[in-house]
Amino acid sequence: MKQKPTAERVRELFDYDPETGALTNRTQRARAKIGEHAGTQRKDGYWSVSIDCSGRYLAHRVIWLWMTGTWPGRQVDHEDTNRRNNRWVNLREATPTQNNANRKVSRVSKSGIKGANYHPQSGKWRARVQHGGKVTEVGLFETPELAGAAYLAAAQKIHGEFARGTA
Repeated sequence: MKQKPTAERVRELFDYDPETGALTNRTQRARAKIGEHAGTQRKDGYWSVSIDCSGRYLAHRVIWLWMTGTWPGRQVDHEDTNRRNNRWVNLREATPTQNNANRKVSRVSKSGIKGANYHPQSGKWRARVQHGGKVTEVGLFETPELAGAAYLAAAQKIHGEFARGTA
């Protein structure tokens, strides 16, 4: 298994602008031209870069190394959930649970509101929060908006700054 690149090597290969989030090539390598945006965008929206034939790395993790001098110990979360926004103020280290709490509402959600789903037995909208593999029932509500608001209040208590509502 090859070793991960060091911060020094990453800084030799790339420039990073914390204000814009742009990771650009400092050196000419294969098809990588100096000054061009580094890497390629994957189908899932993340940018990845190749480093010294040691593998492909997610750009936001390389940026973390570039800025801090160490590889992130956990996941790196995009606070605004935009996988292309690699501005330094938008990146933060997170546990998998925290990263999941910061997800947008699911595309398959029938209510369109995070944490709110219809409960047919009661004819009401249910709010519940998941944390560490456990589900906390928040309550039943007359509208999906009320359930969503209750979810967000409970999620903020459980997940703190990582809690995300519908937006």
